[in-house]
Amino acid sequence: MAEGKEYERYSEIIFGVLERNDQMEGMLQELSATFDLPVIVIDPSGKIEFDSGAEQLYEQLGIEESSRSFWTGLMGEYYAGESTEGETDKILKKEVGKGLMAAGPLLVRGILTGFCITFHEKRRNAASLNRMITRAVSIGMSWNKQIYGYRDLGTKQMLSRLLLGRDAVPDQLPAGIESSFRQYVVRPFLLVLLKTSWDFMKQSPHLHREICDHFEDVLVCIEEEEAAVLFTRCDSVEKQKKAALLAEKITLECEGTAVITEVFEDEKKIWKKRRILERILKIGMRVEPDTHFFTEYEHYMELICSYAYEKLGAEGYGYRDLDRLAAEDREKGTDFYRSLKEYLLSGNHVNHAAKNLYIHRNTMVYRLAKIHEILGLDINQPDISRKLLLTMILREFQCGQKE
Repeated sequence: MAEGKEYERYSEIIFGVLERNDQMEGMLQELSATFDLPVIVIDPSGKIEFDSGAEQLYEQLGIEESSRSFWTGLMGEYYAGESTEGETDKILKKEVGKGLMAAGPLLVRGILTGFCITFHEKRRNAASLNRMITRAVSIGMSWNKQIYGYRDLGTKQMLSRLLLGRDAVPDQLPAGIESSFRQYVVRPFLLVLLKTSWDFMKQSPHLHREICDHFEDVLVCIEEEEAAVLFTRCDSVEKQKKAALLAEKITLECEGTAVITEVFEDEKKIWKKRRILERILKIGMRVEPDTHFFTEYEHYMELICSYAYEKLGAEGYGYRDLDRLAAEDREKGTDFYRSLKEYLLSGNHVNHAAKNLYIHRNTMVYRLAKIHEILGLDINQPDISRKLLLTMILREFQCGQKE
């Protein structure tokens, strides 16, 4: 009877907090102050989204606020723990120092969006209080955050964030999820990175579910304007084509731009591939703004040069004579600089370069003669051709940095 009255008291307090707060920060601060305990909200990858009253707890645990290893370990214990079939709101209880830590899953419209963690110096009713606070936070999140549908909950979504999130830390996968990793992260793979507007993402809440409905073996991580999609078990040409066509279809529907890898086998490359796709997408959108779907090895030279630019810069590298060519274009309205680059990209093939520039072959020949005159270089000599092209690409990165 006493427990029932206490439950009613907790409920009344928590609903009052919900009524008074329409922002997560304010809600957590009031919950923490009202019950005199730390409240921490982490996302499925172990990143702290919100916290209140937790400074002393971090100090007691001996961890930095930004450290994920402790929280990913806690999630691993949660998933490794026993639960009844179909149970989606079990509470993990863990002895920590002089108190009890409780962690409950944040489920918004049936979708796992993270965990709510509370620390109780008084152990009595810790699990019940955490469950009620967790549900209150879930309600608050549904008011304040756009959630995307995911047919498979729990571990699969956590894996998506851990492997595909922008700030993923691949060497900090929580203990206890090895079996789930082996179940869902199965080679061979295709990885897609899609970028579109946040406004469009907010208007497309079914994007996540649509991908999963059309391709069963897939992990999806959506963060603001980006969606990272890992197609797994791509062990046949048919599946690979299906994944690529679905990626193109989704990109078109989202009015976005995307890049897709070739098929690869090593799961350790997932995170590296994701970072490489970010660069390719950025380069592709700058170089070919009217193209909306790229492959991994398009603009490969620009990709390599982007890494070189970070280490070397562009100053003092290659041919300064290119400045004269650019100056000629500015002063006289010619198009020699772009023509030279297209010629070099075409493997010094006059007809291909002319076709790509939509000009007559004779016009291309004339421009090449003028370029030779201005630069005083044999642009058909292999070593000079390579250096010129590398210099032009590095200069473009330099201009991009200044912009």
